[in-house]
Amino acid sequence: MASIWSNSPSICPNGTVLEFISKRYVYLAHPFVHIRQGLYTFACVMLVSAGFFLSEGRTGKEYLLNEQMMMMTQKELFPLFPSTCSLDGCVLLLTSRELVRLIGRKMADIRLFLLVRTGSLCLRIDDEFHEMRANAFLDLLEGVQVEFLDFSTDLQAWCLIPNYTFAKESLKNLRPGPDHYLVDRLHFPVLQLNDEQYGRLARQMELFESALTSLGHAYRRELLLVYFKSFMLEVGQIMLERSRTDNQLPPVVCKRDRVMMDFMKLVWQHVSVEHQTDFYAEKLCISAKHLSRLVKEVLGKTPHEVICDELIKRATERLDDESIPVSQIAEELHFSDQAAFCKFFKKHHAVSPMEYRRRLKASD
Repeated sequence: MASIWSNSPSICPNGTVLEFISKRYVYLAHPFVHIRQGLYTFACVMLVSAGFFLSEGRTGKEYLLNEQMMMMTQKELFPLFPSTCSLDGCVLLLTSRELVRLIGRKMADIRLFLLVRTGSLCLRIDDEFHEMRANAFLDLLEGVQVEFLDFSTDLQAWCLIPNYTFAKESLKNLRPGPDHYLVDRLHFPVLQLNDEQYGRLARQMELFESALTSLGHAYRRELLLVYFKSFMLEVGQIMLERSRTDNQLPPVVCKRDRVMMDFMKLVWQHVSVEHQTDFYAEKLCISAKHLSRLVKEVLGKTPHEVICDELIKRATERLDDESIPVSQIAEELHFSDQAAFCKFFKKHHAVSPMEYRRRLKASD
C-alpha cells in the first residue's frame, strides 16, 4: 500500500505508509498524500532543436535559464493572493475569482488539487494538454510542470495547494492508500468523477474555504488541518472505489516502479546520513549502474541529483528557522564541517546559506 500523499510514495513489501519522500518529486501520497512528484513524478525533459535556438538568437543554456525564470514555485505563488486565501504560507485555496490570476503562468514543484464544479479549464501538464469540465478532479504531483492556459466565463472551481509541512502535520498516522495510486496519477492526473464522488469532495472544499476565510477564528489552523485530512480521506476512498471498477488503467505496479518507489522511500529515510548512490543500490540489491538507469528513465535525473535535491530541501527548511545555527544544520545533515555544507548549498542554490537567510529576511 502507498500513502496517497507522498513526498514519498512508496509501495513496499510490508505495506507501510511512506512519508513525503521528496517534496520535489512527490508528496507522499497518502490516499491521501505528497506522488506527482512519481512517483514523485517524473519530470519530463523538453528537447529543443538547435535550429530553434539559432532562430531565436539564444543558446540552449540561455533558453533554459529563461524558462526557469518564468517558472513559479510554491513560495513565489502564495504572496500573490490575500490572507483570506491562505494560512501563513502553509496552504492556499483559490476559487474561480483567484484562478484567473494563474492564466499564463507556469508552475513546478507544487502539489495541487483542482476540482471543477461548472465550466471548463484548459491546462498543459508537462507536454500534454488537458481540458477539465464539470466533476473533473486533478491531483498534480510535485515535480510535474503545469501551465494554466484558458478558462470559460462560467468556470466555478477550487484549487487547493498545501505545502509539505502542513500536509505532513495533517496526515500523520493515517493508514495507507491503494498501492497503485501514485502510478495511476502519473498516467492519468485528471479524473472524471461521478456526481456522488464530486459532491463528497465539494463538501470538503466548502468546509475548508469557510474555515480559511474565518480570519478571527481562534482555532482556524486546527480546523484547516482537520478539514484537509478529511478531504484526503475522501480522495483515498474515491481511489479505492475506482480501483474496483475502473478498467482504464491496469492497477499493476511493475518492477521498475516498485524499485523507484522503494528508492524514494530510502532516500527520505536515510538522506540526512547517507549521501552516496552506492548505499541505496546496495539496500535495493541492485547495482549502482542499474539504479542510475532506472532513475534516469523515470525521473530524468540521476540518483545523485535526487539525493542532492532532497538534501537541499531539508537544508532550506532548516534555514527558514533562523534559530537554528548553520553549523547545526551541517551536523544534522552529516556534512564533514560547516564549510563543506556551505559549499554544497551554494553549488546547488547559487547563494550561500547566510545569503539565503538574508534574502529571506528581506522578503518578509
